Amino acid sequence: MMTDKNIDFRSNPDALTSLKNVAKFFDVTNQTIKNWYKAGKFPSPVVNPLDDSSSSHKFFRNKDLIEFEESLTYEEPA
Repeated sequence: MMTDKNIDFRSNPDALTSLKNVAKFFDVTNQTIKNWYKAGKFPSPVVNPLDDSSSSHKFFRNKDLIEFEESLTYEEPA
């Protein structure tokens, strides 16, 4: 899995990141992210509190993304 290092959610762990940018970061499609969180394999999105439309866009808490990314880290055995 390649990651887009131009997207840095670590610099502001209290912020939200859009589905589109999360997918870019993990180098997968938006649908893959949706499939992952629906299957319980990825942090659940939240609705943007500033968007009161009926089709609110989904965002992810940066702190949840940081925890998820850290859980993917694999270290070679010594």
